[in-house]
Amino acid sequence: MKGKFIVIEGVDGSGKETQAKLLVKHLENIGTPVMYLDFPQYDGFYGQIIAKYLRGEFGQIAQISPYLVSIVYALDRSTVREKIQSFIKEGGVVIANRYVPSNMAHQAANIADPTKRAEFISWISQLEYDQLKLPHEDIVIYLDLPWEIGMKKSDEKLEKGRGHHYLQGKADIHEESSHHRKQTAQVYRQLKETFTHWHFLNCTNVTGDQRSIEDIQKEILTLLAL
Repeated sequence: MKGKFIVIEGVDGSGKETQAKLLVKHLENIGTPVMYLDFPQYDGFYGQIIAKYLRGEFGQIAQISPYLVSIVYALDRSTVREKIQSFIKEGGVVIANRYVPSNMAHQAANIADPTKRAEFISWISQLEYDQLKLPHEDIVIYLDLPWEIGMKKSDEKLEKGRGHHYLQGKADIHEESSHHRKQTAQVYRQLKETFTHWHFLNCTNVTGDQRSIEDIQKEILTLLAL
């Protein structure tokens, strides 16, 4: 595998970071040049503004236009545009935990009208790929975990004191909202029907329980022919 851009997506709590890093480790072990990216980049210039937004410092979700919020997320990604392009051009593989699809799903979730939601998703595509010239990903692997299970896992992390550092002890306005989580999951499913390079990976077994980390990773490697 050379010169590929792979994106791992999923609802909050679905295990994106875990699976992305396991994939990176596998590629390193077989001698493939690989770069790992995690969006948003909370320590960066734009990422710090995103952190303020998620801490609720600008208001609650319904009080802020998704158009305005999405621009900051897009600008955060634009800071590593050339880095991604050059690495892929040299034959390396880029693995990203979240990318443009996250902007589409999380912000479109705040638009109830189906027509306006579709217009917004199209606008995001124009903003990030056309205006900011961000490279298109080759494949999106969506970890399909019911949002209810994802919310439970996020809550368990907080109870164990393993919350996100960018929250500074505050709640994430996305993660604490069951409505936002549910709508985001619905948008992700809509996106799957729109883009042919998306692959949904079922993260639950026949009993409805979450599959093991190892089992999910094995399916990812099979999907990528690794």
